[in-house]
This record gives sequence, structure tokens and C-alpha cells, in this order.
Amino acid sequence: MGLHTLEAKQAEAKERQAEHNKLSVAEKIAKLDKKLGKGVGAVKERAKLLKKSEAKVAPKQEPRKEMAQDKLPKKKYVKRDEQK
Repeated sequence: MGLHTLEAKQAEAKERQAEHNKLSVAEKIAKLDKKLGKGVGAVKERAKLLKKSEAKVAPKQEPRKEMAQDKLPKKKYVKRDEQK
């Protein structure tokens, strides 16, 4: 393979990647469906795209803060004799 051929292939690949990056997540999934069939093949790519689409749709939740042991609410224990 000549150097000219390799450079041409690399340039074409960059162009294809640039066009692919312009597509939305839904368009990328539609492209996979058209090429491979609806829901067929490219399992990892589909999972990655679905995760991206869910991240955009779902509101971001702040991570829960852990409560220190001394700040936990105290439980009230009642003796059995006092319950009656």
C-alpha cells in the first residue's frame, strides 16, 4: 500500500467521522437501524447511544450526602412494661 493511498484513506476516514459527529443521537440510531435492521446488531454502540440520550433527557440529580453517625435521628425505645 503506497503512502499516497494511506493518506487518502486517513483523510476520508476523518471526513466520515466529522459527518458522523454532526448527527444527533436519534439520527445515529436511525442510521444503524437502516443499515443493520431495527434493533439488530451493534449492541454496544446502541447501548452507548441510549445512555447518552437518557443522560440528556433525565435531570441531573445531586449525589446524596451521607449522614454522620452522630447526626442520625435517635430511636426511642420503650420498655415492654411501659407499652401496656
